[in-house]
Amino acid sequence: MPTKEPKIKEHPPRMRKTLWIKMMSTTKIQNVSFVAANVQSINEDRKRASLFSNLRAHNADIFLLSETGRPPPERVAQWTQECQDSKLSALFTPFNNTAILWKSDSPVVTIDAESPSNFLRASFSFPDRISDATFRVGDSKVRVVSIYAPSSDKLDKKRFLSHISTTLRRAMSDDPSPPALLIGGDWNCVESQLLDSENPNGTNYGGQEMRDLVTANNLSDVYRLHHPKGRHTTNRSAPGTCRRLDRIYVSPD
Repeated sequence: MPTKEPKIKEHPPRMRKTLWIKMMSTTKIQNVSFVAANVQSINEDRKRASLFSNLRAHNADIFLLSETGRPPPERVAQWTQECQDSKLSALFTPFNNTAILWKSDSPVVTIDAESPSNFLRASFSFPDRISDATFRVGDSKVRVVSIYAPSSDKLDKKRFLSHISTTLRRAMSDDPSPPALLIGGDWNCVESQLLDSENPNGTNYGGQEMRDLVTANNLSDVYRLHHPKGRHTTNRSAPGTCRRLDRIYVSPD
C-alpha cells in the first residue's frame, strides 16, 4: 500500500484547556487522508463540540477514534445526528470505546456496502475495543480498523494484542481476495523504547506482543516508513513519560 509522508503535529502536554485530544497520528494513502486520535471520552457536550471543531479543521477523509467513553444507545443516536450535521457518517457502537467517522461527501472514499461493518469485532474477545469497516478507494478496497488497547491491566493488554494478531491473520486467510489493511489507534505500548519513548528504560508491557503482531501480519508503521530513526511522541501523562502510543499501521498491498 503506497503511502505519502504523514503530517506530524506537535501537541503540548495535557493541560486544563486541552479538551479532546492527547494524541494524534495522520497518514495519506492513495489521496485519502486518515487520522487516528484518542479523544479521552466525548460524553461531555463541551468535549464533543471541540472534537467536531478539530475534525473540521483537520479536513481528513476518515477518522479513527479511541477512548470514546463507552456511550449508551441514546448517546450514540445523539452523536450520530451531530455527525450528520457536520457532514460525517459514523460507525458508533453502544458501549464501545472506539469509532470510525468519514466524510459523507468525500469524492475519493465511500463505505463498501457489500462488506459488513464490524466483521472483525464479531469474533473478537474484546468487542468494546475495536471497530472495523471496509471502504472503497477508487477500484480498491481497504479495511479500516480502529482500536483502543487496555492501559493498565498487563495481562489484558498482552491478550488483546495477541488476539488482534490472530483475528487479522484469520480474516486475511479466509478471504480469497482480502482488501488492503489499515489499523490504528491508541496501542498503550510502544514498539521501540529507544525511539518511541522519552524514557528508554521505562516499563513497556505489551511491547513484545506488539512487535509479534506487526511481524506476523506484515504491517508497517506509517511514521517509521518515512522516519526510520525519527523520535516523536504523542502522549504525555506525567513528566518524563512522553511516548508515541498513537500509531497507524498499513499492509503492503
